[in-house]
Amino acid sequence: MSQLFAIPDRPFHIDIGCAKGTFCIELARKNPDLNILGLEIRKPIAAYCSEKAKESGLPNVGFLCCNANVDLARIFHGINLNSRVIRCSIQYPDPQFKVKHQKRRVVQPELIETIAANTGFGSEVFLQSDVIDVAIEMRERFRANSSFRDTNDKIEEWIEVNPLEVATEREIATAAKGLPVYRALFRKSSI
Repeated sequence: MSQLFAIPDRPFHIDIGCAKGTFCIELARKNPDLNILGLEIRKPIAAYCSEKAKESGLPNVGFLCCNANVDLARIFHGINLNSRVIRCSIQYPDPQFKVKHQKRRVVQPELIETIAANTGFGSEVFLQSDVIDVAIEMRERFRANSSFRDTNDKIEEWIEVNPLEVATEREIATAAKGLPVYRALFRKSSI
């Protein structure tokens, strides 16, 4: 991590599945005291994001090509040597509509366990999707883990406004079409 960030001991926000990285760069611009790490499974897209990060001149944004369901524990270990992760976001993950491919969805119980094992009390996980079935599944899986608490007690209610105040490209496109976005915010409630 030290080669990606000018000040690697700042707190981290990890965006799992960062796509083209616009969200990460804008979040870094608005939060200069926070390191923003975007993770992307597609190598050409991750390389594109890394170039955008260099062009931005921002010292607090970086990108890695990885499979979060395989590599996240190693990434957390690298961060936790000098810092800590205070927030993760999973936004508009690939819905994998075909039943036989749904096992490839990013939010799996093992991923949640990895986040739980490597974050401290009060750390946040922000989820959002424009596909209701994906949003419900992500939310139910985080609710099933005793380390996290949904900030909204009513499962049928969603957060109306993005609390991070930075929209993803997909979020902007969805809003332009007048379509709903389903958001949930979790906090780590145990050590």
